[in-house]
Amino acid sequence: MRRARRTIRDPRWCRSWRAGATLLLLGLAVYVPGLFALPTIDRDEARFAQASRQMFESFALPPEQRTEAHAGGLVVPMVQDRPRLNKPPLIYWLQSASAAALTGGDPSRDAIWMYRVPSLLAALATVLVTWRLGLSMFDPRAAFLAGVMLALCPLFVWEARQARADHVLVACTTAAMWAMWLLWRGAHRRCTVAQTLARADQNPAKRRSTSRQPGPRQGPGVMPAVVLWFAVALGVLTKGPITPMVAALAALLLSALTRNWTWLRAARPILGLAIVAAAIAPWLAMLADRFGLANYLALAYDETIGRAGGAMEGHAGPPGYHLILLIVMFWPGSMLTGVGVWRAWARTIRGLRPWRWRAAAGVRSRRGLLFCLCWVLPSWIVFEITATKLPHYVMPLLPALALLTARTLLGASTGRAMAAFSMPARLITGAWLGVTVALGVGVPGACLLLFDD
Repeated sequence: MRRARRTIRDPRWCRSWRAGATLLLLGLAVYVPGLFALPTIDRDEARFAQASRQMFESFALPPEQRTEAHAGGLVVPMVQDRPRLNKPPLIYWLQSASAAALTGGDPSRDAIWMYRVPSLLAALATVLVTWRLGLSMFDPRAAFLAGVMLALCPLFVWEARQARADHVLVACTTAAMWAMWLLWRGAHRRCTVAQTLARADQNPAKRRSTSRQPGPRQGPGVMPAVVLWFAVALGVLTKGPITPMVAALAALLLSALTRNWTWLRAARPILGLAIVAAAIAPWLAMLADRFGLANYLALAYDETIGRAGGAMEGHAGPPGYHLILLIVMFWPGSMLTGVGVWRAWARTIRGLRPWRWRAAAGVRSRRGLLFCLCWVLPSWIVFEITATKLPHYVMPLLPALALLTARTLLGASTGRAMAAFSMPARLITGAWLGVTVALGVGVPGACLLLFDD
C-alpha cells in the first residue's frame, strides 16, 4: 500500500503511459459491471436502441424482409414507422455499427448492451483526454486525480451504461476544448516571447543575454485547429449546438477577460466552417430529399429554442437545479469543487489585468485555471436559465470541474492551498458539506419513512 501511494505521488509516474493504463482499467472496472445485466432503464434509452436496431436491420436484412420501419436507412432514424430526428444521426450510426460488429451482422442476435458500447468507449476516452489536458495545464498528479474523479463520479458511471448520446457528446466537447487550449496557450506563448524581445531591444544591457535565448516558439500549427473543428462537427452530429455553444462561449469569455482576440486567428475559422460543412452537408442533403429540410429545421428549432424557452416532457427545474444535483452527481469530487472554483476565481478573474496576470508567478497553472473557469461559467449559466433541465445536461462541463477540483486537492495535500481557505471559501465549503450531509442522511431517511411497511 505504501509503495502504491509513493507511486501515485510521483509526477513522472502520473505522466507516464502507466497512469493512462491505470485510468483505463479503473474505468473498465467501474463501468463494465452491470453493462450486460442491466435491463433497459427508461423510454429514452429504449428509443435510442430501437432506432439504432432498425437502422442496423435496414442494411443487414435481405431486401425482401425489410418493411416500412426500415425506410429511413442510414439517413433517417426510425422508431417503428415514425422518424426520430430529435437527435442528429451520429449516435445511431455508432450504435448500429457496434451491434453489427458484435453480432456478426445478424440482427436477431443483438442485445441491449451492444448499443451501450459507444457510451462506454466515449466515457473512457473522455477520462483519458481529461488526463492529457491536465498534464498540459497543471502538475501531473493533479491531471491524474482529475481523471480519477471524473471516472468515479456517479453521473459518469450511470451514463456509461446507457445507450444514449450524452457520453459521445462529452467526448467530442472535451476533445474540442483540449484543441482550443493548445491553440490559446500557443498564441499566448508567442505573444509573451515577442513582448520580451521587444523590451530587450529597447534595453541595450539586455540585448546580449536575450540574443542567447532561443527564438520565439513556433505556433501550435494547423493540427489543433483541425482537431477542434472536427470535434465540433462530430458534436453537432451527436447532439446539435451543445459542443459549438460550449466552445464559443469559452472562447469569447477567455478573449474578453484577457483582452486578447488575436489568438482566435490560430483557430482558422474559415477552415473550421469548411470542415463542419463538409461533415454535415451530405447528411443534410440526403435528409432534405427524404424528410424535407423545412420540416427538419422546424423540429430542430423545437428541440433547441423550444427546450430553452419552455419545459418539455415535464423536465423542469428552478435556477440552481444543476448546482444542487452536482453535490450528488459529482461525488466525491464535489466536496472540494466549491473551493476549487473560488480559488480559481480569486487567482485569475477577480482583479484580472492582462499585464499583471502574464507576469505573475505560476503563470502556467493560472492559465489553466482561467481556461477551466471560462469553460464552465458561461455554459453553466445557460444550462441553469434554460427551462428544460435534466441532470446530464452539464456533463460537458464536468472535465473542467474535475481539473479545478483536482488542482485544489493537490494544493491542499502539499500545504500550498491554505490561502484558498479564506472566510468566503470556508463558508462555501461549509454550506457545500452541509447540503451534502443533509442529502446523504435526509434522502435515505425519507425513503425509509415513506416506504416503511
